Amino acid sequence: MDVGALPLAVEDQEQLGRTVHGREGVWDHGCELRRLARVDVDLSFAEPESHTSFEHEEPVMARVYPLVGSRTGRLQAHLHRDRTPVRTTERPCRPRTVVVRDGSDDDIVVGGCFEERVEAHLQRVGQRDEHVEAECPSARLDATDGRGAEVGALGQLIERVPKGGPQAAEARARQRLDLGSHGHLRIVTDLADSAMALVDNDGTLIVVRMTQHPEHHHPSAEPHPVLERHCDVAVIGGSAAGLAAALQISRQRRSVIVVDDGTPRNAPAAHMHGYLVREEVAPSELRAIGREEVRTYGGEVLCGRVLGVHPREDGRFRLDLSGGHALIARRVLAATGLTDELPAIDGLAEHWGRGAIHCPFCHGFEVRDQRLVQIVTHPLGLHPTPLFRHLTDRLTVVLHDLTAFGDPSVEALAASGIVIERSAVSQILTGPDGGVSGVELGDGRVLDADAVVVGPRFSARVDMLAGVGLTTTPHPTGLGGVLTVDPRGETAVPGIYAAGNVTDPSLQVLPSAAQGSQVGAMIAFSLAEDDLRDTARTSGEEADWDQRYGGRESTWSSNPNGTLVHEVAGLAPGRALDVGAGEGADALWLAERGWTVTATDISGNALARARAAAERRGLVVHLVRSDANDPAPFDAETFDLVSLQYGSFKRTPDQRGLRNLLRAVAPGGTLLVVHHDLTPLREPVDVATQTRMYDPRAFVGIDEVAAALTADPDTWHIEIHETRPRPPGAASNHHVDDIVLRAARRAI
Repeated sequence: MDVGALPLAVEDQEQLGRTVHGREGVWDHGCELRRLARVDVDLSFAEPESHTSFEHEEPVMARVYPLVGSRTGRLQAHLHRDRTPVRTTERPCRPRTVVVRDGSDDDIVVGGCFEERVEAHLQRVGQRDEHVEAECPSARLDATDGRGAEVGALGQLIERVPKGGPQAAEARARQRLDLGSHGHLRIVTDLADSAMALVDNDGTLIVVRMTQHPEHHHPSAEPHPVLERHCDVAVIGGSAAGLAAALQISRQRRSVIVVDDGTPRNAPAAHMHGYLVREEVAPSELRAIGREEVRTYGGEVLCGRVLGVHPREDGRFRLDLSGGHALIARRVLAATGLTDELPAIDGLAEHWGRGAIHCPFCHGFEVRDQRLVQIVTHPLGLHPTPLFRHLTDRLTVVLHDLTAFGDPSVEALAASGIVIERSAVSQILTGPDGGVSGVELGDGRVLDADAVVVGPRFSARVDMLAGVGLTTTPHPTGLGGVLTVDPRGETAVPGIYAAGNVTDPSLQVLPSAAQGSQVGAMIAFSLAEDDLRDTARTSGEEADWDQRYGGRESTWSSNPNGTLVHEVAGLAPGRALDVGAGEGADALWLAERGWTVTATDISGNALARARAAAERRGLVVHLVRSDANDPAPFDAETFDLVSLQYGSFKRTPDQRGLRNLLRAVAPGGTLLVVHHDLTPLREPVDVATQTRMYDPRAFVGIDEVAAALTADPDTWHIEIHETRPRPPGAASNHHVDDIVLRAARRAI
C-alpha cells in the first residue's frame, strides 16, 4: 500500500497550529494536502504551538545529501488498523502523531523525533541548484544517483527509488536525513522506510509520507518501460510499398503505425531510376519524403523491428517488437521486401548496388558504353543479357560454374559479338578510385571491367509471420520464395496483407509503391466493411488511448504539472480549457483554485478516472470526450486559459486541430503549451534491441504552435518560449527537459 506524498503549499503559517482532517477546510487553513499516489488520502496532524509567518513567500525546494551525524532519536512507524480517523483535539506532547488514511483497512501512524542531522541548501522557486556545504563531505550523496529525495519547486514531496534496488535500500536501514532549517521549516526523510516529513525546528512533525513496502520498484525507474499500443493497421516495413499503403490508409482517417528497421533492399544504391518525377532521387530521400507525407495525415513511422505476429481470439493481431513492446492491430500489412543472396565471390558484396548491378532498368543507362562483365550463376541469369548488349558493345559474359551449359541462347549471344567465357570467377577487383576495375577468373586471367552484372537469388523476409502460419511459396524462377496474395493483396490468413518485393521480386520502386497504394485501399475497404456490418464508426486513435487508460492502476502521478502551477499561479481565475486532460490532475488543480474548468480528452476511460477523482474531492469539472481535430471539439466556446500539457493530437494538412486550439483562447486570454523536449529522440535507436514506440512527428508539435503564433503578431504576443528542466513529481523520468510556450491573445 503506497500512501501519497503530500505537497505543502504554505500561505498562512499561523494557522498550522490548528487541527485539520482530510480535505475539509484545508485550503482555508493555508495548507494544500493533495494526494500524489493512487489512493485517496485523509490526513490528521497537529502542532503544539503556532508559528510566525515564514520569511519567504514561495515554497522552497531542497536536494537531499545524507551525512553522518549525532543520533537524537528514532522515527517510529506502525500500522493502525482502526478505520476511524485519528483526530487530534488537544495539543499533544511529543512524539507528535500523524495519521494517513487511504480508505483501506490499514492506516499508517507516524510520529517521533529524528536521527541524523544534516544541513542542506534550500532554495526559492526558480533558482538553480547550488552545491551544498555540509559537515561531513565524505558522506555526501549526489542526487543524480537516484537515492535523494526532493521537495519540488511547488512544494511537492516525491520519492526517488534507491539505486541498487531493495537490497541497497535495506543496507541503509534506519538512515535518516534532516535537511536543516530555512525560517521555521525542516525537511526530513527516512530512506529505509521511505518516509518523508516536514517538521519545524524543534522536531515537531507537520506532514509525512510513508511507503509500507520500500522494496516496491516504481515502473518509472525502468529505462525503457514496456508499452502496448493499439491501431487499425500495422505496416511492417517502411519503404515504397509500406509507405504508399500507409498514406492511403491514413487518408481514410484510420490509425496507421509503420514499423521500419531501416534495412531496405535498395539501401546500397546511391540513386534510384525509373520513378516518374523522382528520377535519380536517393532511396533514403524518397523514404524521408514518404514518411513526412504519411505523418502529415497522422500516420506514425516507428524505428524498430517486428519480431513476431500472432493471432488473437478477438480477430486482431499482436505484433511483438524489439524491446519487449507490442502492437495490437486489426489488420497487418507485410511490406518487408526481400534479401538478395549473392554468389560467394570475393569483393562482390562490397560493390553491390554501385559497381555491381543486376537490373538493366535500374542502373543500365549508368553503365552504357562501358566495359561490362556479366557473371551468370544460373540459366535464368541470361534473361537480361540482350538488354545489356544493347546498352554497350563491350559486354563479356562469364558462365560461372556453368562451364557445361549448352543453351542455344549462348551460341546466339556469341554469334552477336558477345565474348563468352566458361570459367569460375575468383574475385572482383577494386581500382584506385574504389570502383570496379576488373574480374579475376579462376585460372588467374583478369577481365578489365568498369562494372559487373550479377543475377542474385533471393529470400523473402517473412520470418516474423511464422506465428500466424505464413511461409513462402517457391517463385516460378526457382530462385527463391515469395508470399502468395490474392488480387486484393490478402494472404492465406484473413486480415494479413502483403505488398512489394515480398510478393514479386521483379518490382522496381515505382510499381512497388503502386502495389502498396492499391493494397492500402483494399485494407481500408475491409475495415469499412467490418464497421458497416457492426454498425460502428470506430476511431483507432481513441482505442489506442482507451487501452492505455484501461488498466487498474493510474497512468500518471496525479500531480498537476509543475509548469502549469508555476505559470498559472499569478492569473486571476476565470474559464479554463484543459486539452488532453488525461486523468484530470491539472483540471482538478485549476478547479480547486476557483477556475471554471472544461477538460477534454479523446479517451473515455481517462475522463471516467477524472470524473471519479472530481467526485471524491467534491469538485465540478465539465468533462468532454473530444479530439482537437473534431469539427467543433470545444463547442465554439472561448476561454481565459487554454492549457495543453504534454497533450497530443494528430497532424492534418489543413491544421484543423491547431486552428481549433488557437480559436479557443478568448481575447485577452492565455495559451499555455508544455511539451517534452524531444531532442533525445533524434538519436538513432538500435532496432535489434529497442523500438521507439511513439512518432512525435505525426503529432502537432510545439514548434508548429509557435510558428502559427509568430505568423500572426497582430493577434498573439509570445511571452515565454524556452526550454526548462522538467519539474519533479511526474510518473516517468524519461524526458529530462520541457519546452514551455506561453502566449497572450491580444484584446480586441
